[in-house]
Amino acid sequence: MNTLKQAAGAAGTAIAITLFTAGQTSFAAGAPNAAQSDILAAGVKYTFYFGNRDICGCLDLFFLFQRLFS
Repeated sequence: MNTLKQAAGAAGTAIAITLFTAGQTSFAAGAPNAAQSDILAAGVKYTFYFGNRDICGCLDLFFLFQRLFS
């Protein structure tokens, strides 16, 4: 495994944790009496929503550039 794969894996994990924390924080601010499990679920939902959106956007760009430059 080369260094680029390790760095990309670390960056991806850091981005996912950042999204997870942002989702939890925004949910907890809007519902101060929410249960811990609800706050956890909100963080997971936020992470998957934005993570999937970003992955789909990158795939769209990949196929677009592949079609344009081949």
